[in-house]
Amino acid sequence: MVRALGDPKVKSVLILMRYTPNTGSHRDWHNDYVANGPDLLAWDSYNTEHDASPPGYLDPAKIIASIKTVADETGKPWGIGELGSPVIAGDDGRGRAAWLQGLADLTLADGRAEFVTC
Repeated sequence: MVRALGDPKVKSVLILMRYTPNTGSHRDWHNDYVANGPDLLAWDSYNTEHDASPPGYLDPAKIIASIKTVADETGKPWGIGELGSPVIAGDDGRGRAAWLQGLADLTLADGRAEFVTC
């Protein structure tokens, strides 16, 4: 239906959780993906280190590693649809802001990412 609109700016997007491609998820993103389906893939990702001991912000490179692996396999551009983290105890918010900026910078530096929603 999107392609029928004829507007190259309108794209179809498959949105998955960043956790999905990880072995421990017991999910297979291939079950949701059709090779000639979406124009790009988007991922919802959250800081999983907020409740670790000690709490912190997950390394942005670790966040996009599995996303980039899927992008390599599919040849599709990608984006981050949702991204978030609570402010970690002891952080006045500047740490989270730096984490979000670092993740956005790293994502867009990949060259295949089309957007990051923070």
